[in-house]
Amino acid sequence: MSSRCLLALALIGCGSTPPPEAPKPEPAADTAKVEKTSTGPSIEYDLGPVDPNIFKKKVEALRSSWNDCYTHAHDKQETLEGKLTFTVRTNKDGSVKWAYVKDADLGSREVERCVIDSLKSTNFGPPTDAKEGEVQGHTLGWELDGDARAADPGAQSSVLPSIEKAKGKLDGCKKGSKGKMVATLYIAKGGKPLSVGLAIDDPNADAAIDCVVNVLMGLKYVNKASWPTKVTVQLP
Repeated sequence: MSSRCLLALALIGCGSTPPPEAPKPEPAADTAKVEKTSTGPSIEYDLGPVDPNIFKKKVEALRSSWNDCYTHAHDKQETLEGKLTFTVRTNKDGSVKWAYVKDADLGSREVERCVIDSLKSTNFGPPTDAKEGEVQGHTLGWELDGDARAADPGAQSSVLPSIEKAKGKLDGCKKGSKGKMVATLYIAKGGKPLSVGLAIDDPNADAAIDCVVNVLMGLKYVNKASWPTKVTVQLP
């Protein structure tokens, strides 16, 4: 903060009485306080990054459990493959404020829940110069091994009519939460769903995911082929 100096000069006439001295101005009140350290001022932001080194170590420690979850889900659904991207927000003490899948084409709520639940129980350390920390997006995925056959691409028109008929139930699951929901479904021959995954763009919708997935798993879709199809669609 720059300081300002006032210099007052009084001219006194010969033989005249000096005028009374003007009152000194009051010092200006401080409008902000900055905590100073030996290396300079320290500023704390509302949101900052999670320490990347800590994040990397934590993810490496969780990776084997995520692979186990995928293997277990794949044993039940042989065409299961794909990626998911998650976002994490942490509190000042490093605990997780929220974590959710923001993008995915994996199509397995089982694996998505495994990843998110493990993240929620992990401490990522205090954020850098901030009240809260964030990892905006981290992607992981799994591919089929060897000669395993992936699901065939399915048309959105094979699932949307059934989903639109269930809009009332889906709205009941959301309970007022807003934001976009994108589902990935595997459909067996005859129209039975094999598995469903869900990505959201609002952490407040996290509590609705299991209910929405249960509704989608209870519907019948269209698949006239002899092999499972895979469809990704935005929910109404």
